[in-house]
Amino acid sequence: MTSLDNTIPTRPLPQLKERPLPDACRPEAQALLQEIYGYAGFRELEVYDDLFRGKDTIRISQGQLIEHVLREAEKAREGEADVDNVLLTAPTGAGKSLLFQLPA
Repeated sequence: MTSLDNTIPTRPLPQLKERPLPDACRPEAQALLQEIYGYAGFRELEVYDDLFRGKDTIRISQGQLIEHVLREAEKAREGEADVDNVLLTAPTGAGKSLLFQLPA
């Protein structure tokens, strides 16, 4: 640890591991989206790629995020050790509820 003024300890920024998202969401989730929410398709969201490196953004589908949540939940249920947590911050109306209710 280093200190800026010898009183406040600081730490280096964490290194993010590579986190490839799935290309698409499974058909069952797409069917639930239509049946429960009445939407024909998932929306695209503009999100920060890596805030530790800058404010560049990427566009990803809600379906990609839902598929990632589903895969990580399945890995956890099977007792795998390398399970990712998912943290999402987004403004009101971005579809956060959908992203976590649909996989449930």
